[in-house]
Amino acid sequence: MEYQIALLKAHQVMKSLQPYCKQVEIVGDLRRRCPKVRSIELLAVSREEEVYDLFGELVAPFPLIDDWVYSCGLNFTKNGPKYKCFCWEEVKVDLFLTSQYQWGLHLALRTGSRPYARWLVTPKRKGGALPGYMQVHDGWLWSRDKKIVTLTEPNFFSCIEAEWIRPEKRTAEVWRQ
Repeated sequence: MEYQIALLKAHQVMKSLQPYCKQVEIVGDLRRRCPKVRSIELLAVSREEEVYDLFGELVAPFPLIDDWVYSCGLNFTKNGPKYKCFCWEEVKVDLFLTSQYQWGLHLALRTGSRPYARWLVTPKRKGGALPGYMQVHDGWLWSRDKKIVTLTEPNFFSCIEAEWIRPEKRTAEVWRQ
């Protein structure tokens, strides 16, 4: 689909979704401003409501994004805790969920491109961006045995001692030079 059409639809989805999220951002092909877009990709931190059992014990937090999808009359084609997929006006929407503490890491990875994201999580000794004492595991950036909070994308790049590159320049060729 054409970039402008996809961008318009992405903004419609975001506007409708915003009250159910703490944060939501366009990622993927749209954030990189690709002329052709395969799907609308969004990264979000869902607002949650606490759910209690009959005895008043906290069972689990319920992501309000699920309520939004159902209230819009949409159906999930995939509905996991970190990835949801549905169609909005006949356009595929990939919704990736994270926490505010992992936001910077996931914004960088979900923006892509795929080779660029792979480079970000590969150790420097193997030609990647990560310092040898760091790794990405279970959705977190780790420094040795400690989780690193990445509240923003620039924060993530600073943590791994890499230069921030504008999303539209994140192609396979840029970081190989």
